[in-house]
Amino acid sequence: HAQANELYIALHKNATSIQVTIADNGIGFNYQTATQKNGLGLHNIQLRIAYLKGTIHYTASTPTGTSVHINIPIT
Repeated sequence: HAQANELYIALHKNATSIQVTIADNGIGFNYQTATQKNGLGLHNIQLRIAYLKGTIHYTASTPTGTSVHINIPIT
């Protein structure tokens, strides 16, 4: 869907949290429009991160691609 030809994935752990960064060079998307649709993809991701008491932040812009930053605390 993203028409990306590059993907970056980073996973870092420290004493208090796990950070995940995922980025691509695709066409991006409008986050507000995507969350207003009845799809389950973004909603399911948000629910799973919330269950882990984590946070998720999307930087999705057309046409520069998408970055997703997830932070999950370690308890």
